[in-house]
Amino acid sequence: MDEVNNTIDLLSMNMCSPMIIYIVISIITIISLYISRGTLKRYNNQKMENLYNLHAWYEIKLLIFMGVILYGLCQYNQVNLAWIFLLFPILYLILKNTFIFGFVSMAHQNAPREVKPIFAVSQQAQQSMLQEAQKQQQILQPQSQTQTTNMPVNKELNLTGYNPPLNNLSTF
Repeated sequence: MDEVNNTIDLLSMNMCSPMIIYIVISIITIISLYISRGTLKRYNNQKMENLYNLHAWYEIKLLIFMGVILYGLCQYNQVNLAWIFLLFPILYLILKNTFIFGFVSMAHQNAPREVKPIFAVSQQAQQSMLQEAQKQQQILQPQSQTQTTNMPVNKELNLTGYNPPLNNLSTF
């Protein structure tokens, strides 16, 4: 019975508020990784896949490292030391943002837009576009017929009014 209480005490975090902050940081980091994965997958090339893997593994390693140390500090009632240790990730985040996250944010900014399929246009929109094209064709068709039928055509050829060809250049 004593062992069960000791196990439950190991898992409880009632007296350790830094561990609660760590859980919030972990949730935000996981959401950030998921969003980054979706954005970088749009590139559909190996370079961006490698960038995401690098970024994700550094984040996961940080979370595991921080979690183990905070858990140990909380189990030995070292809350003040846990708060001090929780401040060290700020320095890590500054360095990480300088070296890694800058590239990730540039990739986010330059990510290609999502391509919507052509078939996403509804049938009603397709029918209205077809009707509009037919109306335009009907408007243009009578105009082109009236222009070609109203033009006068001279069927007589009068070749007497033309100048003779320039065969003899010696007269100049």
